[in-house]
Amino acid sequence: MITRIFAKSLEQMTALVNKRPSLPQKHCFISIVGGRASHLFPVDTGRVLTLEFDDVSLAQFAVMTDEDRSTFSLFSEVQADRIIDFLLRNHHQPGNRCLLLHCTLGVFRSGAVAAFACKLLKLDPFRFAKDNPQIHPNDMVAQILERRWAERRLLESRIAS
Repeated sequence: MITRIFAKSLEQMTALVNKRPSLPQKHCFISIVGGRASHLFPVDTGRVLTLEFDDVSLAQFAVMTDEDRSTFSLFSEVQADRIIDFLLRNHHQPGNRCLLLHCTLGVFRSGAVAAFACKLLKLDPFRFAKDNPQIHPNDMVAQILERRWAERRLLESRIAS
């Protein structure tokens, strides 16, 4: 069961993993890198998920031309589903663990995923805010995650009826 969530910068996460290499066996990680950045973890596992997308907000996206959009790796519904599946799978595993996330700064992209995870997993929002005072969730990432979760719940309710 995921009991706490921490969003970190790539620099902080790299230092943490180098200092304590056994962390990926005990906790779960979502690693968010830009389209051209190197990966912190060499492969995905049941406890490690690496995603590639750039930090683009709704306001930035709205004023981009098609040519501009083609230069960015944008967050997708497929990635949202991968995150939701990863969170639910790890939350339902026995034993307490932390979810550690990172992006370049540990503020926008990882902040959006971390805030969504807190809500999805029904964790204490006050403790989450205390553990992650630096976050300012990317609104486009947050919106896509929320929309995909709502669509999945609606589909599940229709199937159950």
